[in-house]
Amino acid sequence: MERIVKGIFIPMEIWQATDLSWSEKILLMEIDSFTTNGRDCFFSNDYIAELLNVKPNTASVIVSSLIKKGYVKMTRFDGRHRYLETCVDINQPLKKIKGRVLEKSKADFEKNQRQTLKKIKHT
Repeated sequence: MERIVKGIFIPMEIWQATDLSWSEKILLMEIDSFTTNGRDCFFSNDYIAELLNVKPNTASVIVSSLIKKGYVKMTRFDGRHRYLETCVDINQPLKKIKGRVLEKSKADFEKNQRQTLKKIKHT
């Protein structure tokens, strides 16, 4: 898949998400860069391992962690490729109280995940 990459943008709510490692944040934004435009994202563990400079088993653990935490979902699996999509609306305005940026709550992620699942079922 050909694309021109000039950098990676990490929104403040992801930057400040204390439940994500830096590898998870980078992978989340990489997945988002593909799925934002409606394209499929099917990264192999080898690709992720090379991207993050980790072993393929560690890459699989990172993906599983993002899925478990509700940031990413697997849209389908064809036996060889695991298709991923972000569950976080990166374009959503940040929540602020008294000038402080707040992390999204677990309820926010669950709501976003439910809405995304409904959208998939209806398409």
